Amino acid sequence: MFLTDLVLGAAARTPEATALASDGQHVSWRAFAERIARLAGALRAQGIARGERVAVLATNTADLLALQYAVMWSGSVLVPLNTRLAPRELAFIVGDCAPVAFVFDARLSAVAAQVLAEAPVRHPLALESFCASATTAAPIAPAPDPLAGIFYTGGTTGLPKGVMLSHAAQCVQARNIMASMQLDARTVFLHAMPLFHVAGAASAHATTAAGGSHAFLPVFEPGAFYATCRTEGVDALALAPTMFAAILDAPARDDRVLAGVRTLCYGAAPITQSLLERMLAAFPSGRIAQYYGQTEVAGGCLALPPESHVTAGPHAGKLHTAGRAMPGFEVRVVDAHARDCAPGTPGEVIVRGDALMDGYWRAPDRTALAIRDGWLHTGDVGVLDADGFIAIVDRLKDMIVTGGENVYSSEVENALAAHPDVAACAVVGLPDPRWGEAVHAIVVPRAGRTPVAADLLAFCKSRIAGYKCPKSITFRTTPLPLSGVGKVQKNLLRDELAAHRKDP
Repeated sequence: MFLTDLVLGAAARTPEATALASDGQHVSWRAFAERIARLAGALRAQGIARGERVAVLATNTADLLALQYAVMWSGSVLVPLNTRLAPRELAFIVGDCAPVAFVFDARLSAVAAQVLAEAPVRHPLALESFCASATTAAPIAPAPDPLAGIFYTGGTTGLPKGVMLSHAAQCVQARNIMASMQLDARTVFLHAMPLFHVAGAASAHATTAAGGSHAFLPVFEPGAFYATCRTEGVDALALAPTMFAAILDAPARDDRVLAGVRTLCYGAAPITQSLLERMLAAFPSGRIAQYYGQTEVAGGCLALPPESHVTAGPHAGKLHTAGRAMPGFEVRVVDAHARDCAPGTPGEVIVRGDALMDGYWRAPDRTALAIRDGWLHTGDVGVLDADGFIAIVDRLKDMIVTGGENVYSSEVENALAAHPDVAACAVVGLPDPRWGEAVHAIVVPRAGRTPVAADLLAFCKSRIAGYKCPKSITFRTTPLPLSGVGKVQKNLLRDELAAHRKDP
């Protein structure tokens, strides 16, 4: 099955229903499918052939979603670019995937100019003007290539890797999310997660599969979030945990908007227990789900369903987990020899299933290292319980070994985050001559509060073992550095701390 089939299906079932709800303007599914076909025709008219790459640097808009579908409709391969990367990083990706076209929106024209100066392409195209001019192009029938897109990883442990995802893999994710979130033709889904990320893309395809309406937030900001929700009647959304924290703490918070959300999900980064409990209280009518996964599986492979998002009753006690395997996946927790770990024993999470990547773009050695005997090795540490639920406790690279003991940063972060003076925190390991690594916390105080390190340490010791508690704490008034999907970039924090230690 192809992603374009999802568009055709929605247009056939409910042709006059709203596909796009943007800036108060509504576009029907019939008109949206016609627009995609004309954009695909315009791409073909540029001489862009089947299987050639089209890189796109743009924020979330109706034009972007239409173009993404049009690229695949035409048979070309979509390469969505992270808008938060520096021009040099983007130029590396463009050079790596060798696109024949580079499409950029007006907000990012200055960045695009820098990228194109370093990595020229045959067809540089301004998104808005290209979409406007394509209204008269001859529509074409869909002829997608099996390879739908190349999604580049963040590159926090090295150079970015191009993850090759097929139409079939992304359709699996679309169907899974549509079913688990109960999306339907009445849904108005807000795309606040960037569409360049698999989480945002999966939500978009799930909404299309359901024949729902797409609403857009080009740049995430709490005030704009609430305004868009009110204008478009949003009742479904997906956000990273940092985004949920921002909207719950915002001066513009509107509890009527939150009460109108009937289904929501979170993922892309770990969540603290304290934030999750606040979300349960803030969305009284919302069915809450969590998805855990990676770009290499086109989205989620574990899901914590709404019935497990409770603090009492027979289904309680699972909020610390990422859930169980989603349909079409097998997920295991294994030791260094790929042997299954006993329940309660930490190990690496490995995955196989219907939405596994085709491999890394032009990197067979990296692909062979990541996928062994058909299993994707995620690099995440998980703990399986007796009911088959898996708790993700850390990245292998972020696990701290202090005095011979393993400390998982998420456990320490959960303890710190429960303190009323803490707005955000991150925990990393620092080189230490005595302990090998010392647990170090970076804390952003809550507005108007002045936490004291000794008090935070005492607070932690009342909740977790002493050897897990931070040996030191750094306070910062600026936000923690985040990736495009809200993950704390611990590599940047480590670099900052290392540079500070070197200062005279």
